[in-house]
Amino acid sequence: MHNGMITVAAVIIAAVAVAYYIGRIIERSANQKKYAVERDKNLREILSRDEKVERLADKINGLTELNSRYLAFMIKVPVVAQRLNGTLKFKEIVSSVIQLVKDIISTDRAELYILDRSDNLLKPASSKGGIGQEQISYAIGEGLIGIKKGVGLYAFNPLYEGQSIIVKSDMGDLNRNGIVRWCKELGDNIYRVGLLFL
Repeated sequence: MHNGMITVAAVIIAAVAVAYYIGRIIERSANQKKYAVERDKNLREILSRDEKVERLADKINGLTELNSRYLAFMIKVPVVAQRLNGTLKFKEIVSSVIQLVKDIISTDRAELYILDRSDNLLKPASSKGGIGQEQISYAIGEGLIGIKKGVGLYAFNPLYEGQSIIVKSDMGDLNRNGIVRWCKELGDNIYRVGLLFL
């Protein structure tokens, strides 16, 4: 009977050891799943933060570039003002104004229009010192220039006189309401529109 008790005790100890071992395996497996889920969550969070950092870095770069342009503009204003005040030559005035506009807006092309009182049309000022006669001219309020608090734009659909529209800016806070003053078809579903801001 003594051997029987030893055998039962050995079986119980073996069963406890096997149960303990199986419990450890199950616990280890559960912990691995838990760590895998946590690791995946952390990786997604890191990737999300990296994307946010990249977007913010792009915004910072854009603002830095814009700041540089404005600083360069602010430095050039006194020089241009001095040039404008120091000359009566139309050619120098036109080239100074056009260069200043190009510096502000970062564009390949800028034109200056002068009101020709003989026919009441806006005509491009030539950097050679005259008012262009053979080039396109605009009635006041027409095209990309004209009446105070207005703008000219191009559209792919016809707009109608009196129609109310919103001109949206990339900078969100500069959106403006306007009324269509005129619309001219240029052909191939392209329209030139004169807009008066409200």
